[in-house]
Amino acid sequence: MEPGARLTDDSQRGEARAELDRLETAIAQSTADGHTYVAASLRSHPSIHQGMTFLVRHLQPTADGLPIQIYVFSNDQAWANYEAIQADLFDHILAVVPEFELRVFQNPTGADFKALQPSPQR
Repeated sequence: MEPGARLTDDSQRGEARAELDRLETAIAQSTADGHTYVAASLRSHPSIHQGMTFLVRHLQPTADGLPIQIYVFSNDQAWANYEAIQADLFDHILAVVPEFELRVFQNPTGADFKALQPSPQR
């Protein structure tokens, strides 16, 4: 079925519903796989304290997407080292997100909108 096509009979509606169900299942699986990967990566990371609170979970979905909460402790309590560990973890997570057919979302800023404006003609 072509995007934007009108549904004219029950069989087309059934096909559309089946396609929507398939997409919802694929999204749920990608999300679950990504969640499992992040948790496993953190469980095996040598800088993460395994004896303290360890939480990787999805928060309430919003219009912007499905937030993920990561609440773990590092083995190193020196602030600069903690910041480096956190940066490395998020760099890794951001790099693997596309492998799960997911995308990272950030609300656009004024600079983003300015970049969308056409260049002045000379």
